Amino acid sequence: MKLSDIKTIILPDKNDEEFRKIELSSLYEHEFKKHVQFKLNENTSIITTKDAYTNRLFEWVRGVNDKQEVLRITQQSSEPLVLMYELKEDETLLSHSLKIEVADNIKASVIELFKTQAQNSAFLINREFNLEKNSQLVYAKIQEIQTSNNMVYNITLEQDNSSYCQINAFEYGDGYTLNNYINELNEPEANYNLNALVKLHNSSTVANLIRTIHNNESCLSNINVKHSLNDASTAIFKAKSIVKEKALYTKAFQSSNTLLQSDDATIFAQPHLEIATDELEASHGATTGALNKEQLLYLQSRGIKQEHASRILLDAFEKTIYENINNQKVKEYVLQHQGVYHV
Repeated sequence: MKLSDIKTIILPDKNDEEFRKIELSSLYEHEFKKHVQFKLNENTSIITTKDAYTNRLFEWVRGVNDKQEVLRITQQSSEPLVLMYELKEDETLLSHSLKIEVADNIKASVIELFKTQAQNSAFLINREFNLEKNSQLVYAKIQEIQTSNNMVYNITLEQDNSSYCQINAFEYGDGYTLNNYINELNEPEANYNLNALVKLHNSSTVANLIRTIHNNESCLSNINVKHSLNDASTAIFKAKSIVKEKALYTKAFQSSNTLLQSDDATIFAQPHLEIATDELEASHGATTGALNKEQLLYLQSRGIKQEHASRILLDAFEKTIYENINNQKVKEYVLQHQGVYHV
């Protein structure tokens, strides 16, 4: 199958500022030999999504697969739910839509791991999180797709009063990944955190498009993304937080920090705030640089070899993202998965 042959799919317009640096034409025109519509297990329900999404990337995935799996969490567990997806066959397209519902007053944790051992394959993923009153979801996504593979990954959230959601994203792959995070904070005292590490090598690309709208009072959004870029890798960070007039006492924060470890690595960072009220706390910023030369020299003067000194500084840069994970079991899984043991 070829995505461009599906009449209901419209490729995002590159004339739109949001998609100006996004390159999806090769994925759109690629001929896949196999299309897999993934299903987790028999305990989940399947529905057909009928309501149109306002976001083109969500509609793009739905145009391929309009079946949505629904996972409702009504009991607390000390262990996170771990979901693994792995593509092993070349020229395969895997599409999957999942809605995770967390019941009132329930604390839940979910980890999703996406991997490929294939060539010229792709993931098309839609995720909807529905958090009811006073519920909590700590979620982690780990992406390890290989060169020549693609991934389009969309998340939208619906948070009720006093709910808490933390999304932790770890981008380690060598392919092309587009992440699309959408959240409208419509209920009071909703708390939303996006905590991400983009760690790239070779010619890989990861784009993060983040849109958060504050529509009610006393809500918090905190977006913190760190990039560690090697070789000829590229990262795109486009974050927009919109605070409406009725969203009094909002807290809205954005941060993008990048280490360029090669002259050929590239970062496009565009943090953006739109504020229509005076009663709030808000900040945004982006930094780009290399490892601190003075710190490197100091460590080397203490007998530490340059390669080890660089590793120490890089670990310190990345460490805060791991430490920010607000669930010990999820943190342990992520650290052990990467062979990282500092906490």
